[in-house]
Amino acid sequence: MVHGALALLGETLNAVINLVEDIPVIGNWLKATSGIGRNGTLLSNRQRLGAIAGFAAESVPFEGFASWGRDVVGWGKRAEGAIARTAEITAQEARGLDPSRVRAARTFYQTAAEAGRGGQTAVERAKLMDRIIELQSRAP
Repeated sequence: MVHGALALLGETLNAVINLVEDIPVIGNWLKATSGIGRNGTLLSNRQRLGAIAGFAAESVPFEGFASWGRDVVGWGKRAEGAIARTAEITAQEARGLDPSRVRAARTFYQTAAEAGRGGQTAVERAKLMDRIIELQSRAP
């Protein structure tokens, strides 16, 4: 009975970790606290410490960052959304964005990408911020 309950708990944790692992703050927290990585593999102490460090280091650049990116910048979902937005954003739209927030988002995603966090989404969102900065610099 206990073995069955533990197996069910392990399967549940595995499903949750696989679902949210690509969200750095949540994924690192789950890995650090559970000791379980992708597909249910047990993490070594070194991997757990890395997840703890990743969790502690994660911080958004400003309050409302996620909603700003989603609703104001319109970066969409995952790397594909950022790629599409990079291709379609206009100079007029770019000029309407707060340059300090754009620079903060660029730094955030560049740092994440360089540290191997955020996958291709971080890389593409950094490129989107670069494109916005480029369009803003051309402002009349």
